[in-house]
Amino acid sequence: MTHLRRSRPHSLSRALRFAGAALTLACCVGARPAAGAEALSVRALTAELREANYAADAAAAQRLRDRFRELAANPDGADRALAYYQAGTASGLLAAFVGPGGVGNPAGDAPAMLRHMQEAAEDLERAVAVAPDFADAHVALANNYGMRIGLEPDRAADLAARSNAARERALALAPKNPRVVTGHAGFLFWAPPQAGGDRARGMARFREALELFAAEPAADRELHAWGEPDTWAFLAFAELASEKPDLAAARAAVDRALAMRPDFAWARGVVLPQLERALAAAKGAATTPACG
Repeated sequence: MTHLRRSRPHSLSRALRFAGAALTLACCVGARPAAGAEALSVRALTAELREANYAADAAAAQRLRDRFRELAANPDGADRALAYYQAGTASGLLAAFVGPGGVGNPAGDAPAMLRHMQEAAEDLERAVAVAPDFADAHVALANNYGMRIGLEPDRAADLAARSNAARERALALAPKNPRVVTGHAGFLFWAPPQAGGDRARGMARFREALELFAAEPAADRELHAWGEPDTWAFLAFAELASEKPDLAAARAAVDRALAMRPDFAWARGVVLPQLERALAAAKGAATTPACG
């Protein structure tokens, strides 16, 4: 949930710090002997990728990415755009798993992260080539291009322009899509003011996205590998990165994420410990007598 900034607008360390969160942003899939069987395969594989997301299971994500690519390669497949999109989602998860601040490798592997992000972009670009009005794929591209700015500074201007265009396209196509709103929230929160960032608006957009997720039809929810739990975790993560974090709000947000997905590895293994350190520091500061 997670996903989001522009030009040389922020430092490499900032881009990497958010990558673990924002890269969770993604969606659907596809298969093929007949249209009905294909749709069933789409949903079955999406459900598997959802489990890989929350378990931070890189092996499963890689296996599923390869399967989605096989399905997308069928020129007669009814769900080719979804298959490409979900292949991009899987590569995005692989990038998150190796990015700095990840569950299994806090130090991260920036070259591997960039490689997975570039592979994700290739599949997402294929998705919008097949289905130009696919809003979820456009916002995933916006997130991808934006997060790569800190990793590819020589391409900063081009990536910023691509990110802005993809985000605007997604917002125009589906302004009430909760994943599109979450992507916009991440951009607003993490981008510097000179690039269009606005932290207060970003936090408000995260909460707006959560309202939209709560009202999302079950059939729509089942088509995605991430959603409401991720956005609660993104909200907690953003709160902790604020100048004056509201620790009670961050606690409530991460608790909501874990209530929905107790197995959410990133929320439990990264966001929650960060919150607990912040709470301990605040408690220590409150009990330390003033000097002088």
